[in-house]
Amino acid sequence: MRKVNSNKNNNTNSIRSISGIISGRIKAIALTAACLVMTSTVLTACSMEDVNEFAKDVYEGADELKKEAEEIISDVAGDGQTGQDTTTHTGSDDTSDYSELEEQIFETIAHGDYPTQEMQDAWDEIGLSDTMIAAIQKDQTGLYYYDQLTADEQSLYAQIYHILSNQGEEIYVTTTDMDEIEKVQQCVQNDHPEIFYVEGYLMNRYMTSDSDEIKAITYGGKYSLSKEKIADRRVKLSEAADAIIAGMPDTTDEYEIVKYFYDYIVLNTQYQIDCEDNQNICSVLLNKVSVCQGYAKTLQYLLQKVGMTCEMVSGTADTGNGSTAHAWDFVKVNGNWYYVDPTWGDASFTGSVPGDTEVVNYAYLCVTTADLSATHTTNEVVKLPECTATSDNYFVRENALFDSVDDTKLRNVFDRAISEGKSCVTFKCTDSAVFNEMKTYLFSDESGAIFEYLPISATKAAYLSHETTLTFMIWL
Repeated sequence: MRKVNSNKNNNTNSIRSISGIISGRIKAIALTAACLVMTSTVLTACSMEDVNEFAKDVYEGADELKKEAEEIISDVAGDGQTGQDTTTHTGSDDTSDYSELEEQIFETIAHGDYPTQEMQDAWDEIGLSDTMIAAIQKDQTGLYYYDQLTADEQSLYAQIYHILSNQGEEIYVTTTDMDEIEKVQQCVQNDHPEIFYVEGYLMNRYMTSDSDEIKAITYGGKYSLSKEKIADRRVKLSEAADAIIAGMPDTTDEYEIVKYFYDYIVLNTQYQIDCEDNQNICSVLLNKVSVCQGYAKTLQYLLQKVGMTCEMVSGTADTGNGSTAHAWDFVKVNGNWYYVDPTWGDASFTGSVPGDTEVVNYAYLCVTTADLSATHTTNEVVKLPECTATSDNYFVRENALFDSVDDTKLRNVFDRAISEGKSCVTFKCTDSAVFNEMKTYLFSDESGAIFEYLPISATKAAYLSHETTLTFMIWL
């Protein structure tokens, strides 16, 4: 199909590129920023002279914070107990994290009736027909975004899904509403993480020269790989996913399955801006480096492969340095909806701890809408479920939710983590009063009790406390 330049004022054809990308440069956020205001504290057994010297240098920036975390791992001998609280934000100002598909719109003067024979031939060539559309629609039933659409939108969804699945270009679609196309295209993208090779889309709208009426629209994807390379990549992705699934716990408890994949992604992926394929599942499954959309789509892809319902959602997140575009997931676990943000579960998201330190932040594993809303704002392409259940929240399931300072419960949490060989303990308080009481109890200079719970060999302790999520992470 011919693309000619069009100008509405002089009836010549022109190409117009419309920015539909949120691909500008987005900040790489430190773990502290990722969780809003994360307070980093070191308690060390040392002399007062050591304290004074230590206070001069502690946490003056991201490099100092990383070095301090590395020091924590080594043994330090001395007398007394000290602590200092600081808040640190790190990251580059010239980074890219989450981006929508690139959009290009062409305009062509309309002539005759639509669809044209050429458009019908393109339908036949790609295998589209009313029968095919009905079959595709049947297969999509049960996908969250698809189920929220009207009947006409579901038909358009099937067309766009088939076009993108078959790397189609300039294919006629049965609507002249561009807003509808953009909405439905986003729903397809959010439902289908396996469409990893689409980096944008193009529309050609055929318009009358006198009234600017849209008579027809053709649609196609902008593809990052050839059909041959896509096929090869699909095989590799399936093999990588199958290897991960093989280690999945033998259980019907969907919470344990979600936690397994969450842990795997966090512990086997480095957060890295501008890495290859960072907006799709290839970055995590094949390259082990990604950004938020790669994390979210990979969790979705793995859970869908084992028959669970997981959908990606986009919006913005308040990092402490302002809001940035972000992506995460919502999942159905044992019959209830929860939000999960695997990116904010990864300490390498920020470099606030050494890159080889295995740390998982569980503050955003199976949380409610209310919990999520403290830091995340959702872009609702369709109405999303209200997540109110707490029975499969990480802290509830792990008996690590504290409504008071409970010595026995604390010992159980620490002892279990130590016996399981974990490098970190994490728990949550029910409200700010309990959070502050817990912080004083464990870490104050006068009565800090943290060493009563750490391994007996510990001479130094480090923790991250987060006032927004009311959580603590304490290194063992």
